[in-house]
Amino acid sequence: CTDAYGDTVALVLASGWAVLSQGGGCLSTSSDSRAFAVAKVRPPTTVQGCSELCVVGLHAPHTAIVQGKDTVDAVCGDLVNSCTIALGDWNRAVAEVPSAWAALIGGVTPSLVEPDERTCCWP
Repeated sequence: CTDAYGDTVALVLASGWAVLSQGGGCLSTSSDSRAFAVAKVRPPTTVQGCSELCVVGLHAPHTAIVQGKDTVDAVCGDLVNSCTIALGDWNRAVAEVPSAWAALIGGVTPSLVEPDERTCCWP
């Protein structure tokens, strides 16, 4: 994302985690470009029944997420339905995270969204 803010996001994993596939890019238009990174990983031990995870790091735009879902789908496939963790600055109230999740990740909406605090600059 080189327009407007030159935003970047990276995922850093501990030793023992294997990266199986990865991707990333921009989430919005050049006027509010924000970045994300996604990886399909194998943790050293199973996490809540998941031997592989889809991990998404993001700095969401203040506007709608309009791109990135194809990349998440290509990297993670069916993991978006049950074994996905997304973290970062959503730039919106917690109640609005499920719609942003759907736009980027799809699958089942998150069962846990925390913290319910201002993380940056929304609203």
